[in-house]
Amino acid sequence: MSDDLRRLRKTFWTRKNAERGLFLVCAGVLVLMAEITVNAARSWAFGAAGSPQASAAPRTAKPASGNQPPNQGTTAAHDAIGSQVDDAKKELEARIDADRKDANERIEEKTAATKELLDKLITLVGVYSVILGITAFVSVKYARDEAGAQIEIFRKKIEEIEQNFPEFSRLDERIHRLMCAMELRMPSESDWNDDESFRALTEEERQDILNNEATITAISAFALDRSPSMRARLFSIYGAFARFYVSRHNTSPDLSEPDYIRALSYASKAIELSPEKTGGHRLRGAIYLSRYERLRKIDPPVDGDKLKHLLESAELNFAEAISKGTGDQVDAGAYYNQSLARYYEGDLAGAVTISRRLVGLRSKISTMHREKYLPGIYLNLGCFLASLAQSATGHKREKVKKQFEVEVVQALTAGVEDFRGTVTLDGGLTHLKKGIKKELLAGGDLSQLSTAHKEELEALIKNETA
Repeated sequence: MSDDLRRLRKTFWTRKNAERGLFLVCAGVLVLMAEITVNAARSWAFGAAGSPQASAAPRTAKPASGNQPPNQGTTAAHDAIGSQVDDAKKELEARIDADRKDANERIEEKTAATKELLDKLITLVGVYSVILGITAFVSVKYARDEAGAQIEIFRKKIEEIEQNFPEFSRLDERIHRLMCAMELRMPSESDWNDDESFRALTEEERQDILNNEATITAISAFALDRSPSMRARLFSIYGAFARFYVSRHNTSPDLSEPDYIRALSYASKAIELSPEKTGGHRLRGAIYLSRYERLRKIDPPVDGDKLKHLLESAELNFAEAISKGTGDQVDAGAYYNQSLARYYEGDLAGAVTISRRLVGLRSKISTMHREKYLPGIYLNLGCFLASLAQSATGHKREKVKKQFEVEVVQALTAGVEDFRGTVTLDGGLTHLKKGIKKELLAGGDLSQLSTAHKEELEALIKNETA
């Protein structure tokens, strides 16, 4: 089929070049005819440059000076001369009038002839334009008919191929169905909140995911990214593979670096496929952050520059996701993870600012992200404020500490009221309540609060439990 297509394109462009050449030749001939005609009309109307001039008027005799003494018979001579001058003047005027009239008649004749010639030339140009238009129409119609015939030949050949190779029939539709089924078998984003999601997978389920990966690699040669629906499904599958490998990395005893690199690779594939989406950048940033969280706890300690590079890479990806989340597309996960990165950097004030910014944007967060990230944002905000209370110094330390503790209670109370008043599902509220209880009892940041404020939080949990 590719050879037939090349022959069709070659024939089309050859005919097109021939038509262009014919048009240029005809245009050149037409311009040459116009130039010759105009030059001929000019010489006809105004004569040649070396034409003989009209004969000069006869010169009259100069009268004698009045200073000469009068001679005998002077009066008679003067009368005779005056009569001759008058006759010569009348004859000259008559000749000038005749020459003027003759010149006007010749000019009118030449003008009429030139006008007639120009009319004929314009008519000739019009006729030529019509002929050229008809020729172009016929050529285009011929090319269209020939192209239609070639398309029909291609269609028949495709039908013949489908009959001989039925596995290629409706290939796009079959790949689309396969990807839909694969996407249903892959764990969704909400199933990967912690490492327990990976540990809960059976070995059969893990192998099934690896088989899905091999299938995607095999069918990727069929240009899966050419339709929006296909790109959306492929983006989701790439994200699932990235979460699978980062979870396997996090649960491996040796923190397998190949799994970490493979997770980054799939996150980058998702970004390359749909760079306008926030999820790919957030996922890649979360992979960097997850690697940092594991490496900072191992013994012997990892090089500080390496840990710093992981945090900086995570921050850059979270910032990119936030910048792309405009309007009603706020990516709560990017804010949540960016606040954690600031916390790990020791920037508690920055972590508080980011958390409060997301709380202010909570009306623009999707329902799934509200359930997944908003409980953590409220809980982290309370913990960040509690850490600021413990780190307060100076002569006003007690006053500053008390102010931060009050803000802790206010933030967590606002979180509980937010879920109680706007969210119908109890998942977010349950996670927030469990988080507060864990921080109070397990020696977390909230356990360092004063007794009065801890009692307020315990009462808040009891009220929600009842």
